[in-house]
Formats: sequence, C-alpha cells, structure tokens
Amino acid sequence: MVKFLNSQGGTHTAQDFAQFQPEWVEPISTTYHGWTVYELPPNGQGIAALSMLNILEHFPLASYGQDSAAALHVMIES
Repeated sequence: MVKFLNSQGGTHTAQDFAQFQPEWVEPISTTYHGWTVYELPPNGQGIAALSMLNILEHFPLASYGQDSAAALHVMIES
C-alpha cells in the first residue's frame, strides 16, 4: 500500500500504518422502496445518505421523469 500511495505522489511510510488496528462497526440501515440500504455509522456521511433516501421516498420521482426539473429539485433539496 505504501508503494502504491508513494507512486501516486503520497509521502506515506510503513511507520505511518504500524499502529493501525481495524475496528468492526455495525452498519446502520434504512429501507427505500423495499430495498434495505446499509451505510457506515457516523463519523462518516452514511447517515446523510440514508436520511436523503428517507426524504426521497415520499416523492413520486419516476412520474417526474428522469433529469426533469421537478426530480432534480427534490433530489437537491433532500
């Protein structure tokens, strides 16, 4: 990983990762039109994505038409 990062202009060393320990976290989820959508819990942006889906589910996006002003307005506002 250090070799790749450095080839991309990074300045990482193996020492930077020596103390790293992964941590398992339980995902958070919501449903969107019958699908269960999972995201990582805070401290990431996953909660925002799930909140947006919860808002969007209340609007008939398909009837607005793909890339229509109405559909884009609702997606941007959510």
